[in-house]
Order: sequence, then C-alpha cells, then structure tokens
Amino acid sequence: MFSALCISNLNITYNKVPILEDINLEVSMGEMMALVGASSAGKTTLLRHVSSAAKTS
Repeated sequence: MFSALCISNLNITYNKVPILEDINLEVSMGEMMALVGASSAGKTTLLRHVSSAAKTS
C-alpha cells in the first residue's frame, strides 16, 4: 500500500540537545493514527517538523 507519510531516522536537536532521536514512522493512505505521549515528549516538535517539510514539498 502507498505511504501517505514516511519518516526515517529523524533526529532533531535544539542548542545541541537531542529532542527527538531515530524516529521512524510510516502511515498508509486511509490509515488513522494517534500521536500520544507525556508532556514534553516531543509530539508538537514532531508535528511542526512534518508540517514544515510538507510546505516545502
């Protein structure tokens, strides 16, 4: 099935501090998913990164 979103080995740092490390995610067309986690776990950071990448594509 075709992937609507594919993230491989994503690493994000701020001021040399690792925020997200080795993130891998694949969401297929028509598939629903939830992004859950504790406060300050990096959910918003991940969504902001995906959103900015979509704007440049």
